[in-house]
Amino acid sequence: MFGQARDVLPEPLSVECCSRVAQWVRQRSNSHKACRREIVLPSLPTRVLDVSPDTDGIDSGTHLIETNGHTAKYNALSHCWGQRQLIVTSSTTYEDRRQQIHSAQLTKTFRDAGEICRKVSVRYLWIDSLCIV
Repeated sequence: MFGQARDVLPEPLSVECCSRVAQWVRQRSNSHKACRREIVLPSLPTRVLDVSPDTDGIDSGTHLIETNGHTAKYNALSHCWGQRQLIVTSSTTYEDRRQQIHSAQLTKTFRDAGEICRKVSVRYLWIDSLCIV
């Protein structure tokens, strides 16, 4: 964990906020013994969201992928589900999620998390309600 919610600025997509996140990553890499050693990429969870734009640079939306044991950097969003029903992946929505999840379907928190991943060059994002069927 890099920072706590109270440490995040009110505008998560601002240059200042993304710079703060990048600073936390650098600090962790420089001060954490395991991070100073040769970098070993973690195994991805079974399913993650691919939040990267297409190869032509067009953002065609987020989609759910099966990772098949691959390794890569990823971010995880820990959040409170609260009273409101969130978008979830179920056996009936699974194939649709693999094709595309339109940003309009996502909460602002989920959209912001994906955008921050893109800004700090992390392709994959794990969100429990979307990655656990």
